[in-house]
Amino acid sequence: DIFSGLEKDSSIWAQETLKTLSEKSPHSLWVVNHYYNWARGKAFAEIIETDYKLACKFLESPDLREGIRAVLINKDR
Repeated sequence: DIFSGLEKDSSIWAQETLKTLSEKSPHSLWVVNHYYNWARGKAFAEIIETDYKLACKFLESPDLREGIRAVLINKDR
């Protein structure tokens, strides 16, 4: 698990990375992690097609709207 590995690492980089990832959407992190593992060894065309489909799905996500609100509108992140 990425988080437990970072928690065990006392380096500044690991701690900063852990802090950054902890502030991100858990759902988005899960999707990206699984997608990264899925994409290994796939053809470029298949990856690009799936990238497009994922991007369209993320645009429909309430996480995206909440992130935009928090970062750009209310600036509470």
